[in-house]
Amino acid sequence: ATWCGPCRRWLPIVAKAQRALAGKGVVVYAVNERESSMQVHAYLKSQGLTIPVLMDRSGRVGSDYGASSIPLTVIIGRDGHVVKTMLGLHQEDDLRGALAEAGVTW
Repeated sequence: ATWCGPCRRWLPIVAKAQRALAGKGVVVYAVNERESSMQVHAYLKSQGLTIPVLMDRSGRVGSDYGASSIPLTVIIGRDGHVVKTMLGLHQEDDLRGALAEAGVTW
């Protein structure tokens, strides 16, 4: 969410991973709940972020993944199964560790 302080601090870390790991076949998506595309586009532009954002207008995706608060990061392995979920703001090293659990070194 563009208004969420922890999300605003976490998204650049996730975007960094996206850039670093694209050559390894890692795909990263952010999911925005219940904001307009215009709000999201303006925020990404103002921050210089190019991460793809999927729009969850109803909040269903968040519910399906059990997001009781945000940010929620879900690491999905190549087999399509959830490897790890991370709730809240984390350090870059935490993301590196979660990706390592999924078999991706960064």
